[in-house]
Amino acid sequence: MIALRLATLLFLLSSAIAASLLNPSPLLPHNYRTRTTLAPRDSDSCYAKSLALTNFTIYAAQVLKGSPFKQENSSISFQLFNTATDTDAQCSAHSAALTPNSNSADPYIWYGCFMESRDPSMAAKFRYDATLNFVTINETWTCLDPQNHTVLFTAYNFDELAINCTDDGNFERQCTQADGNNLYFPVDITAKRV
Repeated sequence: MIALRLATLLFLLSSAIAASLLNPSPLLPHNYRTRTTLAPRDSDSCYAKSLALTNFTIYAAQVLKGSPFKQENSSISFQLFNTATDTDAQCSAHSAALTPNSNSADPYIWYGCFMESRDPSMAAKFRYDATLNFVTINETWTCLDPQNHTVLFTAYNFDELAINCTDDGNFERQCTQADGNNLYFPVDITAKRV
């Protein structure tokens, strides 16, 4: 009888020790690590949407190409929408450097965009080559990956800006977006853990 009680006591004690080793905290379920590691990615997360991003949306694009006598009237403006972060960037520039075929034309000048976000990691800038009608986009932002590491995303590309232009008769050309309300601007995405 004593041997049976001793065997039962040893069994209960070994079960308690094994349970404490498998579950170090009584507040966490024993499969906590497994559930954290194997949790599926949230397809609506900033990280997942950033990895799947293939283009930005440009809308409300307008270009004014100033006359050779009023090159300072040249301007470009457009909205740039990033579906991964659900944010708009308001991009605009007013400069003689936007006038094609002028001595001051410089397609390598970067112009900053105003981001509609309080997140300091978000930044956007663009260049505009008025001679070729090409826009270059560079936008950065950060997201947390599934392991809670910060990842810096960069979207970069250049492409032709589809606009239709009309001459006002004074050597100035007013140009507006050609294809309806939205232009889909392809971007290449790079990601780097920071």
